[in-house]
Amino acid sequence: MMNLTRRLLWPALLLAPPVAFAAAAPPSRPNVLLILADDLGYGDLSCFHQDAANPDSPILTPHLDSLAAQGVKFTQAYASQMCSPSRASLLTGKYSQRFGFYENQDAAVGLPKSERTLAELLAPHGYATACLGKWHVGHQPGCRPLDRGFSRFYGFLGAAHDYFKPSVGTDTEGAIHEGSFVYDQDAPASEMKYLTDQLAEVAIDFIDRSQRRGEPFFIYLPFNAPHGPAQPQPELAAEFARFPTVKNPARTNIRAMIDALDRNVGRMLRELFLRGLDRNTLVVFASDNGGNEYEFADGIRTVQHNGGLRGRKFLLWEGGIRVPLILRWKGTLPEGVTCSGTCHLFDVFATVAAAAGVAIPAECRVDAVNLLPFARGEKSGNPHDVIHATLPSPQDEWAVRAGEWKLIEGQDSLRPGSVTKTGNPGKSPRVAGLYNLAQDPGERKNLLADHPEIVARLRALHQTFARACAPNLAAGAGHSPAP
Repeated sequence: MMNLTRRLLWPALLLAPPVAFAAAAPPSRPNVLLILADDLGYGDLSCFHQDAANPDSPILTPHLDSLAAQGVKFTQAYASQMCSPSRASLLTGKYSQRFGFYENQDAAVGLPKSERTLAELLAPHGYATACLGKWHVGHQPGCRPLDRGFSRFYGFLGAAHDYFKPSVGTDTEGAIHEGSFVYDQDAPASEMKYLTDQLAEVAIDFIDRSQRRGEPFFIYLPFNAPHGPAQPQPELAAEFARFPTVKNPARTNIRAMIDALDRNVGRMLRELFLRGLDRNTLVVFASDNGGNEYEFADGIRTVQHNGGLRGRKFLLWEGGIRVPLILRWKGTLPEGVTCSGTCHLFDVFATVAAAAGVAIPAECRVDAVNLLPFARGEKSGNPHDVIHATLPSPQDEWAVRAGEWKLIEGQDSLRPGSVTKTGNPGKSPRVAGLYNLAQDPGERKNLLADHPEIVARLRALHQTFARACAPNLAAGAGHSPAP
């Protein structure tokens, strides 16, 4: 009944007569705009490291570059190695493994009700909350955005969606098919513009209505760009294809999709400026995991780029789990600052809560650290001295970083860009490696045999973490883990 009420009320709100902005007092709490890209590589922003060795990698992202120039750029931020667990961590402020969320298949079960989402934390404090884009942490009734603290939902529930057709997408993983919809609240959308443009337009509408009511807003804007299917706007694809330096048609399409993403981030920033909200809005931008790169027999054909880091999405090498992260809060955070301390995507939870002045209940038991003091220079060093990554369970494939050292075990030994997703003993060797990321960020020199004491220390750190992890949700529900 609650979802039906929301479904009936929202169209009525769209028809409401316009109200001058001055009719409502400005919100006492800051607004939050949390933008998440999908499969955007570490090197897919021109303000982050570019891979000079790959001629297809250079790209221009002027609006995201401007966001970084006006805020704080975190160059050693980590996430999960694939879409769904990263989103579960971001929304709950903790390692998703703690509640059994390891892989995309766990979205078939959904976020446990025992976990409080960021929207559920903020909504009781007067925030208007919206999820606009890719959800992918629960597609069954009871696990959807309107059930998890969001009053507004426009987007899709599964792993991927067509950029032009609202009725073509996936539920969790697999081939895109007819009958999986973009939803407007809980009703299938009948038509839409190019999806990246559409999501920005709905976000701007939500800002408009929140401002008229004098409510602070929390907008979670998880764009699906540049995740497949590779469907750029034809005019943009043609524009990028005409340049003689572009030799890779697949990269041409992704460049055009990233360009549309960048342009719509610019639209959001312009909207905040014109409405006088940019100094009262914390803007966060990140990617959910590393870019997806492929290698074929006739050479490397790259679609997204990870700035020369080893590996890609689905893998525990740096190219799979290191992501761009930017915070901007004009007048509150400094501008043009770079933070090199290790942090995690789930730190956004504590950072947003601190900005909003909302205490995190102790029972949430978050791993998240508030990044604002690090962004302001009040704290130095690493927000996290230790970072963990695992799939599909803590005993299978895992990595741990402590300071400058990273130990990885059970991961594929195939070259960066392999078409194989995850470790499979029947198809590729499984290896252990120790790397000094300060000296070797590309993880090329394996120092495992040279430092047994460091290996033992990092293995002990992992074992402690593994004991605090829950069983895989999907496996417990009878779903098969990823091959």
